[in-house]
Amino acid sequence: MIQHFVNRKEELKFLEEKWDENKPQLIIIYGRRRIGKSYLVLKFIEGKDSVYFLARKTNEAENSRRFLETLYEKTKDETLLNMEPTFDSVFLSISKLDKKMVIVIDEFSWLMEIIPQFASTLQHYWDTKLQHSKIFLALTGSSISMMESLFSYKNPLYGRRTGQWKVEPLRFFDIKEFFHEYNSEDLVKVHSIIGGVPFYLSLFDSSKKLEHNIKEKILNRGNILYEEVEFLLKEELKEPRNYLLIMKAIAEGKTSFGEIINATGIEKGNMMKYLGVLITLGMIERQLPVTKLKGKKGLYYLKDNYSKFWFNFVYPNKERIEANLSDQVLKEILSQLNTFVGVAFENTVKEFLMELNRRKLLPFMFSKIGKWWHKDKEIDLVALNKETKEIAFFEVKWKDLSHKEALGILEKLKEKSKFVKWYKGRKEYFGLIAKRIENKKELEKNYLVFDLKDIEKL
Repeated sequence: MIQHFVNRKEELKFLEEKWDENKPQLIIIYGRRRIGKSYLVLKFIEGKDSVYFLARKTNEAENSRRFLETLYEKTKDETLLNMEPTFDSVFLSISKLDKKMVIVIDEFSWLMEIIPQFASTLQHYWDTKLQHSKIFLALTGSSISMMESLFSYKNPLYGRRTGQWKVEPLRFFDIKEFFHEYNSEDLVKVHSIIGGVPFYLSLFDSSKKLEHNIKEKILNRGNILYEEVEFLLKEELKEPRNYLLIMKAIAEGKTSFGEIINATGIEKGNMMKYLGVLITLGMIERQLPVTKLKGKKGLYYLKDNYSKFWFNFVYPNKERIEANLSDQVLKEILSQLNTFVGVAFENTVKEFLMELNRRKLLPFMFSKIGKWWHKDKEIDLVALNKETKEIAFFEVKWKDLSHKEALGILEKLKEKSKFVKWYKGRKEYFGLIAKRIENKKELEKNYLVFDLKDIEKL
């Protein structure tokens, strides 16, 4: 398994622009585990005078000793080897580097966890020495809650950072780089199952069929993905049990606040706290109908594709998998896979429409896109621009459609759109995105119609 570097153009552009400012920088780079933060900073420091240090969950003495050794390997300054192994020594030594250099502290959040005064120590040396140096200090961390605490007014490093970047999963359009042998239909399925986390993508082998990868890489107790979701929650949270219950309920379709409470038995006051934590961690998201800016009736969804797959097919079947019945589980997964992909396909289409929007390939530039619902009515995606009062309604179908079926769906979409209360006198467009659509060119005369071939062209 070799994880290769894909895209990250925006992230690298941001870092390069900060590097070119020719002044001291304190940059925070954070994001969930496996997202590719280390690969990003290692790519950034290529060809630059730099020191890369990966923290360990040990203690201050061991980490600072290794850091001083790393600095020695770079500078050959033998006094570093005789210094007391503390981070006072480390930051004092860094401040004496009289040249432009990148210093990366990877998994900075681990140091904050094991050394309570660490942020205060860095704040002291930044204020007194480092902010007058030529150092580009990049701090990366996987504990999102801990890294975001650096932005808090109460944190010693508040106001010191000169930039920050949250590293997000790769887009659907990036994953082709991992799967040269897969066609567009396979890519949609892969993305629906494991999402855009680079490490997960690197585990699948596109020279093998999708079902082989599911069995060997997911339904296999010896492989990372089998325990991954539980591992992530245990790493971030002291008591993951209630969080597992909440995510399981959401995966089963209990998306309203009341439904989640009824399914889990967790009391209302605690539920608000738990949901807030999961949102901060990027595990779930709260959605409102796209035409609303705020409201009490938001719905909760799992945000990560692999978490959706894991809670649908792995977590409920762990006993059978551990009883060596993974073939039986795989058969059930394959029988339900199209339905599962159909739901995830909406997010793939959302990315597709956002890319069309970016390239100005739609009749208007939308400023917002998302789901819409009201009582028993629901529209998969609605794109709108309140400045021009233009709105587009889209239905998404993970299936092959005949010309007659497509027309029927579009007519029903027009009827549903009448229930969307958003500006009188608006200009409306109607669209359909499916796996394949018969006689698509004829429909394109009056509608915004796309299929996998259009997605593939991008």
